[in-house]
Amino acid sequence: MSILSKILYKKYGVIINKAEDVYFDFILESTKNLEKSLLSFSKNCETRYFNETKIKEISKFILKEEVGRDIKNSESPDGKGPAGNITDAQLIANEEGLGLYIEDTVDTVSGKEAVYLEDETKKNMYKEMEEDYVHVFTRNIKNKYINN
Repeated sequence: MSILSKILYKKYGVIINKAEDVYFDFILESTKNLEKSLLSFSKNCETRYFNETKIKEISKFILKEEVGRDIKNSESPDGKGPAGNITDAQLIANEEGLGLYIEDTVDTVSGKEAVYLEDETKKNMYKEMEEDYVHVFTRNIKNKYINN
């Protein structure tokens, strides 16, 4: 049972066909984009399991489910996360997320911890934080995005 079939059953009481369940996994693997995969799945399946207006909502439910399962990423693009765990920063930066890049840094002059933020339009911001607060800040941004 794929993540899509779990979400559709848990949230809407919809059971999807096994072949279409495998088809969604195939689309997701090839596109590597959750919303594009859901849109393609919705357009190409004979049965309409969900309306296209529900795609953002379903993708948020899938993200919540996967975050709870401690999903793994074999590539670990930012080099962080033990055993390739997908980090909060990666979830926020991906295409389905906020498109926000967050980096934990240290001010070389003062020695204080800081965070560097950059959005998809390349606007950036540098903000000093209290010691060990950057991960809390990142988690709060992720939770706010998922819960909205």
